[in-house]
Amino acid sequence: RINRQVEGVVAEIEGQVPDLLLLQECSTAWHRALRTRLAARYPHIEYLGRRYDMGLAMYSKRPFVGDITGGDFDDDPPAPPMRGEIDIAGERVAIYNTHMYQPYGLRKAMLRRRQFAGILALLDNESLPVVLGGDFNATETSPLDAELRSAGFADAYDVGGWGHGGTWPDASIFRHLPGVRIDHVYLRGGLTCTSAEVGTGVGSDHRPVIA
Repeated sequence: RINRQVEGVVAEIEGQVPDLLLLQECSTAWHRALRTRLAARYPHIEYLGRRYDMGLAMYSKRPFVGDITGGDFDDDPPAPPMRGEIDIAGERVAIYNTHMYQPYGLRKAMLRRRQFAGILALLDNESLPVVLGGDFNATETSPLDAELRSAGFADAYDVGGWGHGGTWPDASIFRHLPGVRIDHVYLRGGLTCTSAEVGTGVGSDHRPVIA
């Protein structure tokens, strides 16, 4: 949200032209800037403002079906994901956009556990095929990842990607290191991935996952 490289991010999005764009830590200023520049490509835009100006956003070429849901950090469970539905070839697909707490310190670790329990409860009651994307602050070898796999999810990068796929940190001297993969797109319910790669993410300390 403190990134100032709006034009660089827009250029990367326009170069990739994804059907669906999921954003985390999207401030109101960033949302206004992106909406102004991308509305012609993405006529269906939903934004969930949250405390600390760390909003979630979905930009889609396809219309959303039904209501968009989500919540804030002080909800119980805290910081639930943003959820919407789109229609693909006559079948509804649920889209979840999430930003997990960082696992730093006892308090945040406890909030993170409650947050993830809430996400799992939502997914347990989900009857549609699911795309679950976001900043998970957890690697592909973490217990969080293992629980999602036990719930029937596959990481799109493992299915359609190649190589290390590190997404963070991409800042200062750390951008020269391989980094770790903490940003993911998970799939369930008959969905698969034909290709996945890590983008540039100009000005951000994260690189985007393009699946």
